[in-house]
This record gives sequence, structure tokens and C-alpha cells, in this order.
Amino acid sequence: MTYLEAVTRQRRVILNYDAVAGLMPWLDGEELVTSMFGSADLPNSPIDSVFWNWGEGNYSLYKSKHTPSYNFGRFAKWVDEGWDIIGLCHEGAKARGLESFFSYRINGNDADPVSPGKHIAQIPPFKQEHPEWLIHGGTFNRKSPPYNFAIKEVREHKLDIIAEALDRYDFDGVEIDFARVCPVLPPGQQWELRWAITEFMAGVRDICNEEARHHKKPVLVAARVPETLEGCHFDGLDVEQWIESLSVDILTLGCRSFEVDYRAFHDLTAHANNPVRCYPCIDDIHATDGYRNPPMEVFRGVFANWRRQGFTGVQTFNFQNSNPMVERIDPEYLKNHPMVGKLTISEWLQSQWDLHCRVYQELQVGDTFLDDDKVTFVIQRRGGGHSPHLNSFPWDWNTPRWLYCNTNMEGQLPALLYANPLRDVILKMYVSKIGMAEIRVELSRPEEIEVRVNNILAHPVDVKRKKSHRWMIPKARLALGENLIGISLRKKKWYSRTTIEKVEIEVL
Repeated sequence: MTYLEAVTRQRRVILNYDAVAGLMPWLDGEELVTSMFGSADLPNSPIDSVFWNWGEGNYSLYKSKHTPSYNFGRFAKWVDEGWDIIGLCHEGAKARGLESFFSYRINGNDADPVSPGKHIAQIPPFKQEHPEWLIHGGTFNRKSPPYNFAIKEVREHKLDIIAEALDRYDFDGVEIDFARVCPVLPPGQQWELRWAITEFMAGVRDICNEEARHHKKPVLVAARVPETLEGCHFDGLDVEQWIESLSVDILTLGCRSFEVDYRAFHDLTAHANNPVRCYPCIDDIHATDGYRNPPMEVFRGVFANWRRQGFTGVQTFNFQNSNPMVERIDPEYLKNHPMVGKLTISEWLQSQWDLHCRVYQELQVGDTFLDDDKVTFVIQRRGGGHSPHLNSFPWDWNTPRWLYCNTNMEGQLPALLYANPLRDVILKMYVSKIGMAEIRVELSRPEEIEVRVNNILAHPVDVKRKKSHRWMIPKARLALGENLIGISLRKKKWYSRTTIEKVEIEVL
């Protein structure tokens, strides 16, 4: 395969595979590895690539020169016995004709799961020995502060880890995962220190070029970055320079955001000297606020919008890709881990497996929907991801000045209704399918409101004071692409404390 063929190959779905979390604790050996290919082995699976991440990037599942080995549970046993689960999963991917990448969490927070819902924090020796090379302050993981990539020794340490992994396994490429996590540079200085990350990415390219010569095949560079160019700048990621200097082949855009600035990245990559492919990412664990495990209609709306905007594939993150094989769960394990929320662990895993298998089946459809498929389009909410240490709650919002990635800080909702009924809150919603539709508006408290879609008043006017409002809107009022939605109070108030929480349009 040539370099051009490698970059432009089909990637309908890329799994960003949280592999350590996908290791079902009641399975082992060949059965465990088989379970990890559950979604890839579905009939007519749309999955073409697997980007494997093996923990938070500071400990190894093999004997490494640069990172300590996992020292707990069966991970330590595997290392001691030389049972190479990374190699087995990589070989399994290649045997299935799948692209196989090493996805490296560049600034992982040193917490690796030992069982669903439980984590153990391990502070790596490198951090303990060099606290002056870390970013201190803020609310972000004070126990284990993130690395400061403005420090040369930090960049060299991370490059050594990447080089060792690529030398050990003949991966098709490496993904540098900045979503897990920024900041990688001191907050308030990220953009002026961008040269450090640009230098680091050039180092990653040099490693991949060397591995390409060694393995006699292309070895690509991918990076997971914020979903807008402005967000990349906020975090000190000069993707324009990376592209110009040929340091990157694939950009994964965002993590939990439904809204991705396709046009900006398209215009940027269209004029590149080398081909660069862009893929939006959807996370269904650290999900966009208000939409974790959403109805299928919402998934359809997100994917339909991305397809119409021009994306040829997507990356899924934190989907249930491992077949849980719940009938094999040890009763003793169930006794020690009985519940996830209101469900038993087996019920929860089965529900996640069933939901995400259905999503992959829907993605087989491609660019069209069946006539009777309902599709729901939504407006992005700020925050999400059950991570208040990263960003505040949407209803009590403070701008997250430490990082842009994973915050959805430019989400349009929640939005405060104006006290003046002649002043609309103007919202934008992208719609990729038109037809007879229902618009739904959720408020923080009961109010009488008016709603206009592309400046056409929804009739009949709802004069009831309530939190949830619904109107039917004819097909002719919707536009393919961006639509303007205006929402206002019907009566003047001295002040308003009511916020618009959700706006959805379901095309029937």
C-alpha cells in the first residue's frame, strides 16, 4: 500500500477503543480477545479502523524501558507471564482487514480501571521525580497534575514512549490524543507556546517515518483535537502549521460535541500539500450534556448532519465495543459489583451493547434513510461528560479557561430568555433532512413563549405557561443546512431568570 492509499483509505467508522476498560473482568485468554472484537465482528460491520488506547499513557502492559508496568490485578500477571494482549488485538485487527493504530493519551490522568466504574490512581515515577515539569493549580486533578509540554524533557519522554510502542508493534499509525487531556501547556500561555507542540508533532512524524522505513509500509500520524480551529488555538495546537509542515495525516475532531466546524477544516485541508483526512468523534460515556445514550433518532440526526456536511466517516469513543458475554459473568463478581445506577452490571452492559450495536447497524445505511425513519436534530449544550473538575455545570456556568477540548464551551444552550418579548434569542440548528416536523422547546421553568423557525411564527400560538412546548411545523419552513430559530417570551417582564434548556426538531 502506498502512502496516498494509506491516507485516503475508507474509514466509515474508526473505533477509538478504550481497550483497558473493554477488558471484561470475567473473561480471559482467547475468549477475552474475541469479545473485544464484538462490534467489529457484527454482520456487515461498518468498522474499518481500530485506534487502540491501552490506558492513560504512563504505565505499560509490556516490559518497557520508559514506563513502569502495571503492578496490580491481572495486568501484572500478564506482564510477568509475557501474555501480550496488545499484540493479540493488533494481530486480530489485521486478520480482519482492519486498520490498526496506537492511540496515545498524551496527558492521561493516571487513572486506569480495574473494573467497570472503579479506578485506581497511580502517580508515575516520572511525575514524582520532576514536579517542576508539571502544570499546577486550578481544579484539574491536583493529585496528579498534567505534564507541561513546554519542557523539552517532557516532550522527549513522551516521544520515547511512542517510539518504543511503534518499534514493538507494526501499527499502521499513531494517534496523538489531545482530548485525554489538555492542557498540555500552561493555561493562559497556550497559543504563545504553540511552538512546543508543533516541535513535538514534528518529532512524532520523524518516528513514524523511521518506522515506515523499518516496516516497509506507511505509518501515519493522527491527532485528536478540538472541534473548531479556534478551540485548537485556545489549547495551543497549531494544526495549520502541522499540516503545512506535513506532520499530520488524520485529524479527529472533538470528542463529545455534536457540532463540528466542518467548513473551517475542509478549507484548511483542501489546500494542503499532502492529503489530510478529518473525522468527527462522538463519545457516549463522557457525552454531550443531556444526551448520554440518546434515542436512536438523535444519533441519526448527528450522523446525517455530518454526512451532509461532507465527512466520509466518524470516530466512536467509549461505545460498548466489547461483547460483554454477560452469561459468563462469575456470580462472585456480580456479588462484589452488583449495580450501575439502577441496573445490575449485567443489565447495564447488555443495554449498552444492544444500543451501540444498533447504532453501528444504522451506520451501515450510508447516505440515505428509510422513508419511515424519524430523525431528531438538536442544538449543542455546553459542558457534559460528568466532569465538573473540567468544566462547570451548564446551569451554573463559568468559562473553563484551562482548556477548550471536551468543554463544549461555545454550545448555544442553555440560553437566557430576554425579558423584552420583542427580543428573540436567536439559535442556529443544522438540519440535513426536511419534512413535516415537530419542534420541541424545554425551559428551566414554566413560561409562555413564542417560537419562530426561519422567522415564521409557529401556530397556533401556545398561550399556556409550562416548561415543555411543542409545535408541528410544515416541511416548507425548514431549510437544508442552517436554520434560524427565534424564541421569546410572550409578555414583558422586569427581568428573566428562565433559560432555554433544549431545542429539538424531529422530522417525521
